[in-house]
Amino acid sequence: MFSYKKIEMPYDVIGHSMRSQTIINRMLIMREVYLKVHNVHLEEYKLMEHLDKQEYERTKDDETDEFYEYEYANRLQELDLLFYRIHRASTLLMIYSFLEHSMMRICSIYEEILNIPISVNELSGKGIQRCKMYLSKFSSFDFSDESIKRDWDFLKFLNQLRNCLAHEEGYLSDKSKIKKSTINGTKGLSMYNDTILISHEYVLCAFDITERFLIRFCDNKI
Repeated sequence: MFSYKKIEMPYDVIGHSMRSQTIINRMLIMREVYLKVHNVHLEEYKLMEHLDKQEYERTKDDETDEFYEYEYANRLQELDLLFYRIHRASTLLMIYSFLEHSMMRICSIYEEILNIPISVNELSGKGIQRCKMYLSKFSSFDFSDESIKRDWDFLKFLNQLRNCLAHEEGYLSDKSKIKKSTINGTKGLSMYNDTILISHEYVLCAFDITERFLIRFCDNKI
């Protein structure tokens, strides 16, 4: 067993401080973890892409696919549909969890400093939508600002995407709140049959927007 001495850290990377530098540090660590796992199969993925392209060029004039070697294409599909899909989905769940928890903490800070008679938990709704209601009412944060609204629209959709990933494993049915047309029309997202696929670029975008949005709160004077 290891014994860790508790020390004061001005920018605690696993604490609940709402300093902007803490947000930056937390997001940096999550990014590093994401990228390390992402890169595990990256060289193999590039090699399979290259070999599959060569295979296509070798057989493109054939009348049938009889002599096409599918080994490389199958491995690419395996990486996309299993390894990368699961890794990216779990990362988005972590990003959203950090976003929601941070917004709840910000609401609590406003409640304490301004002696607000009600807490965010007393409002209707849930998640980041409820936090927005609370902060719109009791803070000077302007959600109608064009750049903030653009980020907020992304995060609202991330909330819907998170729910689909958490409760339906990214599977879309006729009863799902998110429609296939919405997924196909969103940069960085696509459909494979009835399942949502997430691109590497979309995950990086989620990191950037979440960090930028939370830092704005930290820099906003109460």
